[in-house]
Amino acid sequence: MAISIPLSRKERVTTVIKNTFLAYILLSLIGLMIYSFDSAYAQSNWVTFRNTEFKFRFIYPPGWKIDTPRGKNVRGKVSSPKGELFASCNIVVKPSPAISKYTQKELGEMLETEVWSANDWLGTLKDKFPDAMINERKRIKIDNLPAQFAVFKYTYETMDMKLYSQSMVFATFTPGYAWLFTCGSAAKDERDAEKNYAFWKPIFTRLFSSFVFEK
Repeated sequence: MAISIPLSRKERVTTVIKNTFLAYILLSLIGLMIYSFDSAYAQSNWVTFRNTEFKFRFIYPPGWKIDTPRGKNVRGKVSSPKGELFASCNIVVKPSPAISKYTQKELGEMLETEVWSANDWLGTLKDKFPDAMINERKRIKIDNLPAQFAVFKYTYETMDMKLYSQSMVFATFTPGYAWLFTCGSAAKDERDAEKNYAFWKPIFTRLFSSFVFEK
């Protein structure tokens, strides 16, 4: 029998989830730097990244490296090898006691109610990235669980350069946890940044598609 959730209950948990993601999107977007790229990738010998504590896995291209996560809730980070192009992916898993009382079915229903607006995604990010824009947003499935998806475009500055960046992000949640997986690329020139993202987009998409919640 289907679970009926009062609208006010949906609204409350949806607000909690959106606020939780807003607080941790920054962990997935900041701190990018130029990496380099050596060669084209064969698609048949990708490597498995597995986190046994939070029980998830995904695959990433050969030649990429596992980086030290930045932030206590960043549970994994991989990046491209050295060369002219940049790419990096990381996953934030944030404990969220406020949603621990909801079942997976209830959480999924809340994610599927609507496509999150640009304001839902950006929120306080405008303080850090005032020119941030959402190029795309939609509902998707990750390992058959409902999720929200967006593509960000923004600039940020390091000590010696300004970088143009574009990232794809999926957000979902399980009882007690919020999940945010981000893959992005960057360049010193806006046109080059667009080209880089177009180059990496199929690889980012495959990374996302490979994500699995392990039992």
